[in-house]
Amino acid sequence: MKKILQFFLARILYLFIAAINSTLKISMKNPEKLEEIKKSGNYVIFAIWHQSTLPLFYLYRNTNIVALTAKGTRGEIISYCARKFGYRVVRVPFRENSREAAVGVIKMLGLLKENNSEAAIVVDGPCGPFYKVKPGIFFLAQKSGRAVVPVGVGVPKRLELPWRWDKYIIPMPFSRVNVLIGDPVMVHKDDDQIKFLSPLLEERLQSVTWMAENIR
Repeated sequence: MKKILQFFLARILYLFIAAINSTLKISMKNPEKLEEIKKSGNYVIFAIWHQSTLPLFYLYRNTNIVALTAKGTRGEIISYCARKFGYRVVRVPFRENSREAAVGVIKMLGLLKENNSEAAIVVDGPCGPFYKVKPGIFFLAQKSGRAVVPVGVGVPKRLELPWRWDKYIIPMPFSRVNVLIGDPVMVHKDDDQIKFLSPLLEERLQSVTWMAENIR
């Protein structure tokens, strides 16, 4: 019964995301920056805020991106949607010092090396704190040799869910969504100070988010 309910909820969420996004005018404002990063020989890990996932989920569909999702009921529902949108999914328990989490990270590294895939990480997820970057993305970047690229999202006409920890954003149907690529954070293989990169990525993500929100 539980699995049937999970499937039903996952299907409803998938259809909702697809329906809303099919009406949106999603505009990537500076795609040349991403091309510039890739031309320099860097594959990327996209860093995004949890509140901005709804339009990005759809924007990057069917691009073979690897996504991390949590284990548990909520993670099962999100994983279903991610696979339906063409993502490759790695599920991990988001607990510190978890052996399962370590196995999940190793699996993700393997997927990234296949066909030079890219990844998307919700850096303040799955449960916050709001706008606080967890350092795991830098470990993945270091081990996979990828640049961490902040992605800012601006949604002028939106419904914001104030009771949620992330103030989750749902764009209004037929509205405009602005997407901006920020300056990458490079992580060198011999860098032993990666835990100190979180404030830098927070600053760049907040900056590019503010710019996306203020495009007129």
